[in-house]
Amino acid sequence: MEDFQSVIVSEDKMELRVHGTAGFPCGCYSGNPSLGYTPWHWHEEYEAGVVIRGSTQLSAGRKTFLMQEGDGIFINSGVLHTLAPVRTAPASEKRDLVFHGRLLYGTTDSVLWQKYLRPVTSCQELDAILFRPSVPWQKEAIGQILLAQQLLSERREGYEFMVREALSRMIFLVYENCKASLTGAFSETSLEMQRLKIMLEYIRLHYQEPVTLKEIASSANICEREALRSFRKIIRQSPVQYLIHYRISRACLILKSGEKNITEICSCCGFSSPSYFTKTFKKITGCTPREYAGSLL
Repeated sequence: MEDFQSVIVSEDKMELRVHGTAGFPCGCYSGNPSLGYTPWHWHEEYEAGVVIRGSTQLSAGRKTFLMQEGDGIFINSGVLHTLAPVRTAPASEKRDLVFHGRLLYGTTDSVLWQKYLRPVTSCQELDAILFRPSVPWQKEAIGQILLAQQLLSERREGYEFMVREALSRMIFLVYENCKASLTGAFSETSLEMQRLKIMLEYIRLHYQEPVTLKEIASSANICEREALRSFRKIIRQSPVQYLIHYRISRACLILKSGEKNITEICSCCGFSSPSYFTKTFKKITGCTPREYAGSLL
């Protein structure tokens, strides 16, 4: 399985990684959310994951979940999402499947797309669903995700059929048990969400520089007050808070690579001094940069 935390995105925060192959568009990933933040990103594919051990905080669209060991998640196509570590939790592990809908429905003129996948994909209320083992149908959905992950790992002859079958069952469980919500336009197509993606991209391009709230807002041609409102409504942080967390997430990736020392990381991640960098890093992650680097050995 690949590591899901090395996310590369385009200008509008769309993830650029190819998941699986053109012939079988499904990838399987594993990672330790306690090692750092996964930047906000989105992809055309659906995502389904399970926390194998520990816990993590997942935000998708306007929802935030504290996922415990054994919990599962479904993230709809096109939804901005991120992972954050739970400071008080021990090392954790989360496994994900990222798969394109055409793996299940084939073409958009099929009854599978028109009757089942299209209503789910276009539903504003179903941007993300947390699966709890205590709910029978959600427990079955978690089981189907784990089965698909196991099949992808083992790759026995015919695994493609069985993975598609397991994911189809998981999607149908969502459709069958969430029919009351299958109305309305998908929120990710809204103007507000598009503006947010532009501001997130501005931060990605300029986080190494001094960045102000006015500059972030101007990148999307909106006022500072509107930028604050959008970030707090969807990201649940102010633009400046998000900028600081993004800088720390980049610092974590550089620390994992071992390519730079603390002073160099401080400079290339937009912090004014090593002392402020260390103080901010510890406030967000619960440890100093040196302690974090030591935990990776």
